[in-house]
Amino acid sequence: MLAYLHEKSDEYKSSTVWAQYSMLKSCMIVYDNIDISKYAKLMAFLKRNLTRDQIDSFLTQANDDEYLMIKIALIFGISGACRGDELTNLRVDEIEDVVSSFVVTISNTKTKISRTFVVTRTEGNTNLFDLYRKYAALRPPHTSHGRFFVFYKSGKCTTQPVETVVEPAGYVTLDLHSSYPHLNYPGDHPY
Repeated sequence: MLAYLHEKSDEYKSSTVWAQYSMLKSCMIVYDNIDISKYAKLMAFLKRNLTRDQIDSFLTQANDDEYLMIKIALIFGISGACRGDELTNLRVDEIEDVVSSFVVTISNTKTKISRTFVVTRTEGNTNLFDLYRKYAALRPPHTSHGRFFVFYKSGKCTTQPVETVVEPAGYVTLDLHSSYPHLNYPGDHPY
């Protein structure tokens, strides 16, 4: 199975390989009663990470008017090994901006055990504080809910909470979607 999907990954984008995996998984369950989602090496292959250079390039080159929220989600997702639902449900009061870093506490976790992580000021050529503060300042003060991630488009935030924090599939220059299909994959944490 791993060899087959590895061969397909040379021919197709990651999103196509994921679709083929999904079809194989369904067929294997129906016809052979085998759940291939339990194969750790197969899942690790499918969930390969972005490189540090790709992340730095995205953070510095992607247009903030279009990708600022995704940049913040990427920073938090990698720094805290966050799942997608943890990012989606992150609350404003769970982020503490301190002098030399900011501290994020994820209280609503799958394991029901809260965890805390720290994001430092800079990484590479990117000032992570500036990105975070820029997005946080755009969040309307009259927002009636406490979720941090709100709808963001064309450099402006609304009060509507984001239903799912997703990766920037349209950012073709770095091809992030094919390299990193799950923004929240907890692999090698460069930040």
